[in-house]
Amino acid sequence: MDTYINLKQLDEKTLSTMIVHCGQIERFRGNWDILHPSGLVPDTDVLHKNAGWAPGMDSENRDAQIARGALELLQNLQAHPETFAMTNATLKQHHQQLLKYSQRDAEHRGRYRTSLDENMQELFKTTKGLLQSPDRHILITIAFFRATFIKIMPFMAANAQLVNIMSYLLLLQNGYAFVSQFPLIAALSDPPETASKNPICLLPEMLAELTRIYKHTGKIPTNSIYINPRRQSLIICIRDYAPLKISDIMTHFPNDSRNTIKKDLLFLRENSLIGITGKGRGMVYLVTGNG
Repeated sequence: MDTYINLKQLDEKTLSTMIVHCGQIERFRGNWDILHPSGLVPDTDVLHKNAGWAPGMDSENRDAQIARGALELLQNLQAHPETFAMTNATLKQHHQQLLKYSQRDAEHRGRYRTSLDENMQELFKTTKGLLQSPDRHILITIAFFRATFIKIMPFMAANAQLVNIMSYLLLLQNGYAFVSQFPLIAALSDPPETASKNPICLLPEMLAELTRIYKHTGKIPTNSIYINPRRQSLIICIRDYAPLKISDIMTHFPNDSRNTIKKDLLFLRENSLIGITGKGRGMVYLVTGNG
């Protein structure tokens, strides 16, 4: 499995960035464990967001059908994360439950697309060993597991949804209880345009961003809409420096286009997360009570 899980796949800059993300997450975890030694009840709104489920979804829509299956799967597994196991039989069972309501996927739910039992079993064995190794950080191991799963693509459909759920559960099993309060699966499923295109880097990057948002706001937005990390950063920027004109905001987002930021600002205004005052060139942005 060294073909898949090998740190030599990463250049020095990428690996350094991942290590920085891991350090940020570990510091957050240490503070979280002090503040919440008994843990917290999983956030129901976050659970629905992670499943991709929202009230009023069209039950005939395939995305809604998969979201319904994902919600039931997450509810079952999050209640007893210790029962989650990396085996072929368990994985196929979870895939079947994920696609339980999608009639379009009835023929291939719970079945590998080809004979991949040995490949997957090798991935499971290697991952289990690395999770116990003092020489490999848990977050990096889970990130490699996720990227390798996507590379193998064992199923005909829903590979990304399933491995995002599996990665989330591996975090729960390995001491990262705070992820039950974070829309991590949602962030992995719909990362911002600015996120790393390297699948190995995405998990620590998104988790580090979510911890940063939590530290700044004291909460992760749990309303029915999904607020991607860039939009969350916009809320924080406006909250910390308001009132801000669009030109002021752009100085904080030099890597994003003006049109992208304007679309994000409109989205946040339409969902009452920020407000405006003034008109024309004198218009400035403020954070509302909801933001």
